[in-house]
Amino acid sequence: MSEFVDCIQRLRELSEELERLGAQLIEVEEEFEPVDADYQKFMDDHAIGLWQRSQDDKDFKLPSEKLRIQLAHRAMEPALLGRHQGLLMSRGRIKERISSLKAQVEAQRSILSAMKEGMT
Repeated sequence: MSEFVDCIQRLRELSEELERLGAQLIEVEEEFEPVDADYQKFMDDHAIGLWQRSQDDKDFKLPSEKLRIQLAHRAMEPALLGRHQGLLMSRGRIKERISSLKAQVEAQRSILSAMKEGMT
């Protein structure tokens, strides 16, 4: 019987952590939205600037997409780039943890089902 109680307690702990992480993910997403808009605007403006230069200066060849991104990041304000990358990484870590917790919840539910079958 204590195994059953332990399993229920573990499910409660996982549920609490999932709720906490869900709230954190919402906060990160809300924080990310305006930063991503600024980032995308800068990236678009930079790409248009490079394209315009390639039209105006026949000796200038439009760089590859990968190089355009690197050039834009180099020209971007470090605070914006850092904030954007930091929030992306934060969001990724939270999503990975949520995924891991979901797998743990499924495992605990399977254990409970097995215990229930064993009781009948």
